[in-house]
Amino acid sequence: MQVTMQRREPNTSQLSFGACLPSLPQALVRLLEVCNDPEVEIEKIAEIVGQDIAVTAKILKLANSAFIGSRSKFHSIEQAVLYLGRDTVRNLAISVSVHETFQGSSHPSSRFNIKEFWYHSLLTALLAKEIAELCGLPHPAEFYLAGLLHDIGKCLINQSFPEPYGKILATCETVAEQLQQERTLCGMSHAEAGALLAQHWNLAEPLAQAIGLHHLPPSDLPDNQTLVRITALANLLAVDHHDMRSLIEQTASRLQIAPDMLSVIRIEQQENVFAVAESMGIVIEPLSQPESTDPAEKHENRLTKKVAALAQVHGMLDNLIKAQTTNRVLQVLEESLHILFDIEKSVLLLPNHENSVLVAKGSFRNHFARELRGLKVSLEGLNAPFRRILENRKIANITRPTPVTTGCPEVFLLDAFEEKSLLTLPFAMSSTERGILVFAANLETLASLHDNEESLLLLVAHVGSRLHLESIRRRHAEALAREQITTMQETARTLAHEIVNPLAIVGNYLALLQSRPDVALDIQADLQIIGNELERIGTISGQLNNLATSPAPGSKEPVDIQAIITSTVQLFRKSMPIGKNVCLKTENETALPMILTHRQALQQILLNLLGNSLDAVGTDGWVRVQCRYLPAEDSEHDEIVIEVVDNGPGIAPAVVDRLFRVGYTTKGAGHAGLGLAIVKKLTADLHGRILHSIGEDGETRFILYLPAIKTETT
Repeated sequence: MQVTMQRREPNTSQLSFGACLPSLPQALVRLLEVCNDPEVEIEKIAEIVGQDIAVTAKILKLANSAFIGSRSKFHSIEQAVLYLGRDTVRNLAISVSVHETFQGSSHPSSRFNIKEFWYHSLLTALLAKEIAELCGLPHPAEFYLAGLLHDIGKCLINQSFPEPYGKILATCETVAEQLQQERTLCGMSHAEAGALLAQHWNLAEPLAQAIGLHHLPPSDLPDNQTLVRITALANLLAVDHHDMRSLIEQTASRLQIAPDMLSVIRIEQQENVFAVAESMGIVIEPLSQPESTDPAEKHENRLTKKVAALAQVHGMLDNLIKAQTTNRVLQVLEESLHILFDIEKSVLLLPNHENSVLVAKGSFRNHFARELRGLKVSLEGLNAPFRRILENRKIANITRPTPVTTGCPEVFLLDAFEEKSLLTLPFAMSSTERGILVFAANLETLASLHDNEESLLLLVAHVGSRLHLESIRRRHAEALAREQITTMQETARTLAHEIVNPLAIVGNYLALLQSRPDVALDIQADLQIIGNELERIGTISGQLNNLATSPAPGSKEPVDIQAIITSTVQLFRKSMPIGKNVCLKTENETALPMILTHRQALQQILLNLLGNSLDAVGTDGWVRVQCRYLPAEDSEHDEIVIEVVDNGPGIAPAVVDRLFRVGYTTKGAGHAGLGLAIVKKLTADLHGRILHSIGEDGETRFILYLPAIKTETT
């Protein structure tokens, strides 16, 4: 399907415009050809890229940039191409070529700001890629490229008609008016011109459609073309004027995306766009937003922002209600602080299970919470600053005390945040439990907080209530789990006993029949099938016994975690079926301590988890076992954390709650559904916990926490 161009009869200007379509460099044309071949070797791509010095330099700069975050430096184009991947290299090469083609397109008499153009284009590209990943769509690099090139027609029109196009940009107040004036000037809008250029460059037809249709209203966007919809949404979000909010919400609803998630994405990508531009050597400038000088209008704007902040807080409260985990509650708080109050550095000090100390907590992505893992503020001998914070129940300031005493929590916090002072706000979780929000704020944020303190207090109060609810749920879940384990053990023991006796009788009789010389061969084959089924029933019976049997008291022994993981992985490597080229790897911290635990129970847990992962992954999948030492926060002991991760198809959210139930399986017929139930039960016997989660790239993760009670020899 070709993009529809609303052309008029050509005149001299239009013919001039059509004749000036630039061509791509020959090296880029060859690169696009090989990148479209899924079988092409990465060395071939590196060879073609290496022929263009400018592209080579920028790819190496991007690969070594802080934005990519590689732990090692790349010195050859082959290494960089291998690390970045085919799609990123292709997009970067196109970006460099387009930038070089149009970098001189801003005529002195034109109002076209090339720096603002590249800011908007790169931001739209990052937003489109992020939205595609949020929707779980394959090939997010295609969405990045569509976002990057969606406005390229503006450069083309400006290059052909710098002065008249400058007048259009200066006088048109709406997008619709601008598009109409562009058609009058050169016979097509900038969106249609961009699509024409994409077709001239032989880029993929869906890409040309996304460029040509990105200004259509949500109701007119084709339902079956996600690339078009996401490009249009990313373009609206990159501008994000208040009069576009309705269009953003309409477009997002068609993609089943919550508008508040888009706000978070936009903030994150506004930070990333400068790093991307720097790595590409592109100078950018944020879109200008003139500020009013009228005092009355400024006052009205402050009131509007205050009302808007309260409205947004109520929107965030809805997210708190919907949050399914403590981590999601903490995420909502951190996102709200960032979006509503421009607070980027924050952490919570929450009471531990015994309500005796305050410990630092944050979402999984809050690195301040990780750095403050060892912080403990005693509630019994609470020092004066923190006592005043809890008693005053208002925003308070903490600074570095003089003299500094050993273990001073204020110093610990200030050093982690790298700030000279921090702000705190206490909040209630229950009648007996209180927490403290600790955050950093600059002068501009402080001025904003003065107007929006009511909104902040409301948000934090609801977070406290939600965290208390999660605490109650956790305690109830633990009590229910203990009750279920007891019931499960009794049922499993009874079933195992009832199965073993008749199974032994049938097995003996079958052996007698198989030993008789007068039994025909076809009957022997049938008997072998029966024997195999009896063996399977026996295996299930053994699993039931494992489920019912707890490690014997006093059977703990010093265990080398690394040795157990290594031997178990080697066992699976040797027994892997021919043709299943699964990559089994381990990533253990060095010098893990010997711990006192039940060796056989731990081995059984690892065997079951690894067996599940190997069943889940495809022929060329991978399974990774990671082990690390985790110092105690608010638990009684330090912990050993073992993660078994695989890139299989994953586990549907709808069945996660049933994963560890006896008899439940996602593997289909022929499986008893006991493996994870045994893992859950043995983990409880070892006083540990087992969690399931989904990784950032969709991988399945089972995370085992075991108490690291060190032996006397360590």
